[in-house]
Amino acid sequence: MRSMGVVLVVVAGLAVASGPVAGRSSGAPAATRTAAAAQPSGFDADGIGDLAVGAPGERVRGAVGAGAVHVLYGAVGAMNPTGQTFTQGTGGVPGGSEAGDGFGSAVAQGNFNGDGRFDLAVGAPGEDLGGVAGAGAVTVLYGTDAELRAAWAQLRTQANAEAGDRLGAALAAIDFDADGYWDLAVGAPWERVGSAAGAGAVGVVFGATDGGLGADGSQFFYQGGGGLGSTAEAGDLVAASVG
Repeated sequence: MRSMGVVLVVVAGLAVASGPVAGRSSGAPAATRTAAAAQPSGFDADGIGDLAVGAPGERVRGAVGAGAVHVLYGAVGAMNPTGQTFTQGTGGVPGGSEAGDGFGSAVAQGNFNGDGRFDLAVGAPGEDLGGVAGAGAVTVLYGTDAELRAAWAQLRTQANAEAGDRLGAALAAIDFDADGYWDLAVGAPWERVGSAAGAGAVGVVFGATDGGLGADGSQFFYQGGGGLGSTAEAGDLVAASVG
């Protein structure tokens, strides 16, 4: 069975291999936790909720199924029809738009760095990592006083990724450890556990003030180990959905 829980953090194009107790990345702006941190509303600190809409089959610069995410901002009375569109490899979003990436297959809002603004995690389960096809990845965009900013984006992948893991196929954000910072659960439903192909697993990455989601204390759960009952079997697809 391969080792679980070690991740690779890529911040603004810089790769840093990190273990469960390594230092956190500082790609996102540091923030001081406030009373508003636990219950923020919106990406832009205006107190009104905003909406992220995934389009994982979007063709981008000729790449079929590269994917995109559209963001609409809330306003008094109705949604603001003028929003943002994010694709990989543009505007500071890490990576490149490639056929089948499926960027936007899953989205989750959470206040990962405790600054009182929602941030956005975006799954791209079809992402290739080097020569590893369909390993999957998650991009995190951070909120500001005006809008989501791609310049501080993080790209999170598994350091020991295997073909077809499809990390990022499912996402859920909540404060799992009661520290005031939201955390992120990431599904990898085709993860191989031992000899069981497609057994599936879920990773949990914890938020913090110094850079948002980091590797410190990250956890990995699969059937037969890490707290999930039953036995890992081929095709279980654990974490095809999380929430």
